[in-house]
Amino acid sequence: MDSIQCLELNNLSYKVAPIHLREIIFLNNSPCDLFGIIDGFFTVVISKNSLINRDNLKKIVELGLNQIFVKIDDHPILYQLHRKKLIDITRSLSMGNTLENCKKQIYYQLINLEYLYKNPIDDEGLFIQYQCLTNLGQILFDKSELIPPLYNYLLEQKYHYSLSHPILSSLLLLGYLRNVQQFSSKEVLSLFVTSYFKDIGMSAIPEDFLNKSVLTKSEIDIISKHVHFSVEILNSRIPLGANYFNIIENHHAHSLIQDKSKRPKIISGVETLLIESIDTLTAMISNRPYREGLDVYLALNLLKNRMGSSYYQEFKLLVFYIQKFFKSIK
Repeated sequence: MDSIQCLELNNLSYKVAPIHLREIIFLNNSPCDLFGIIDGFFTVVISKNSLINRDNLKKIVELGLNQIFVKIDDHPILYQLHRKKLIDITRSLSMGNTLENCKKQIYYQLINLEYLYKNPIDDEGLFIQYQCLTNLGQILFDKSELIPPLYNYLLEQKYHYSLSHPILSSLLLLGYLRNVQQFSSKEVLSLFVTSYFKDIGMSAIPEDFLNKSVLTKSEIDIISKHVHFSVEILNSRIPLGANYFNIIENHHAHSLIQDKSKRPKIISGVETLLIESIDTLTAMISNRPYREGLDVYLALNLLKNRMGSSYYQEFKLLVFYIQKFFKSIK
């Protein structure tokens, strides 16, 4: 490599964007050049149009590349490619092996959710998320037996909690609502969508806040504002009624990190209670940079002490369902 090539490759640091390996792992061919940092320089590790096969992926692993990159101008190519794959798999969810199709749909749903976090004002990306999620919810409403294996599948993938949490909590909510049979299918789907999008406001929170092991009070206060950001981002952009935006606004009313004096004395609506309870439980039992996840039974006990006095009978049914659910996925 001559000196000019070295300078060109080193200068790429101003023109590349990091991507996750999962963004390419199921592609047949690379839609653009993929770079890794080798000996201090950005170096092409998979060329445009090259096969993405086991050998090429093994090469990346053997080079010890913890991060791969694409040119910033090429990143939209990946966006569009994964958007199309999400639409295609959503259209064929009920064809063939529905469980495997749902796994693929969630895989592409979360890739596109990460893109949406980076650009939350992308109207097309948001509406496609909404449409595809609604289709997934309808399939799972009809085939709720698929929810436990999908939940397990997601746990095995080890996504960053900002991506996994929305779908994990929403799957658990959908399973519960389907089990109690107290809500219409339209209400269940709207609550499923509400639960999934309730934390989109995290896209307005500095990313390093989400990866810190210790948070300051001011950082906690900023993170707590994500519920308001979520409403601002979603309002008038997806077809949800005002009551569902109210749920989003209040789904951390009893947050375990919120000042106790600021907690409301009552929860407005059983739907808010259910979404908040399941959201809190899912957060407590998952690992975070600042703590290990709790045992589900310990988390339920903490949740009961915090929120169990509101809608006692509904909360009791929720606890029974959650205990049954987690026994089934062991």
